[in-house]
Amino acid sequence: MAIQSGFSSQGNSERSSPPRTMIRGSDLLFLILAIVGSLHVMTMIGIESYRIIKNMQGIEVLQGDIQKLEAEIAVMDEINLYADDDFMEALARCQSYYYPEEQRYISDIPEETVISLACPSIY
Repeated sequence: MAIQSGFSSQGNSERSSPPRTMIRGSDLLFLILAIVGSLHVMTMIGIESYRIIKNMQGIEVLQGDIQKLEAEIAVMDEINLYADDDFMEALARCQSYYYPEEQRYISDIPEETVISLACPSIY
């Protein structure tokens, strides 16, 4: 007796079951849940990636602000280092302040020359 495909070796009495072509309801449910779960995971990965990028951009902006404030503090510390009356008076005169009893004369001397000679070099 020859062995044919689809038959068992014991003869014609026992046949192997044909391949199942219909999907059961539970298999379909698991397939739908797997697809929805995969889409949910991909969406969450995208949202978290977007949050990370936005947080990094915010951190860079804050670090820039911190550097600007530290530079401003350094200038103020330098002013505070020389905080005697003569220095403060010279600094005020560089910013065009003068006493009420003083008279101000305007000349043809370039302003850069006057400021460079009279102003403290803190800037």
